[in-house]
Amino acid sequence: MVKSFAGCAGRFSAAMEHAWLLNDPKAQDYELLRGGFVSLLEATVTAEEAELVLSHRVNSKHAHARLLHTATFGSDITAASAARQTASDLLDQCSLLILGGV
Repeated sequence: MVKSFAGCAGRFSAAMEHAWLLNDPKAQDYELLRGGFVSLLEATVTAEEAELVLSHRVNSKHAHARLLHTATFGSDITAASAARQTASDLLDQCSLLILGGV
């Protein structure tokens, strides 16, 4: 579960930053969700796994940022559409982990 929380914290960090870049009002929602996952992560991670979990969080953030970049700025319409759908699906999966999610 810790790895899921880390991945979701990273994904929502990327979504938040991307929304800031585009002046998207969803940035506040993403910031709240990211904060929730960070809290869950801090409550569940052990000292022994902290480094690995942080690495997973950062890798998830970078991967999600690449998806969002492709979805928004990519010139290949098919790839942009696939990236947009994948990014959305991943955030939806994360939201399902939180009570009252999607």
